[in-house]
Amino acid sequence: MNHQSDWNEEEDNFDLTLSQRTEELYRVPNMEPNADGLIEAVVLPLRDMVIFPRMVSPIFVGREASLLAVQAAQQKEQTVIGLTQKDSELDEPGVSDFLPIGVEMAVGRLLSMPDGSRSALVQGRKRVEIVEFIHTKPYLKVRARVVNEPQVADRQTQALMRSALSLFERLCSWTARFPKKRIYSR
Repeated sequence: MNHQSDWNEEEDNFDLTLSQRTEELYRVPNMEPNADGLIEAVVLPLRDMVIFPRMVSPIFVGREASLLAVQAAQQKEQTVIGLTQKDSELDEPGVSDFLPIGVEMAVGRLLSMPDGSRSALVQGRKRVEIVEFIHTKPYLKVRARVVNEPQVADRQTQALMRSALSLFERLCSWTARFPKKRIYSR
């Protein structure tokens, strides 16, 4: 019985730590576009993954240039631009090795991993289209245009959203890990 209690305490501490790390992401402000609607930010290359707006995900930062880019952004309390590589095998991608659409992201605290790489949580903010690469050394930096996405959902999309929310609430009622009261608004 005591072992079960210890496991629950560890799980509660994990949930608290994850919650605190996620909360850190909200403290990083979005980049403000200039008069031309452009933002400038360092690039964090992404291998075999795509980060979407409002998505929170762990990432691994293994390359020196990526580490320098993240540290530069964090020193200035700025977001980065996540760009997905076309070929994940490239260790030093060039300007033509990325998809043209990326995402502005907040990057949380870097944690050291046993293999020498670093890990962090990222939160996608908004989609961006790369206009130009400003420089490539010591890390990539781009000028990008924010992609305006429609905020209005049609009737079919609203119905699908209500259905998904209803299914999620049913799932939450089956497990003790989620609060029993409704915390999501319709």
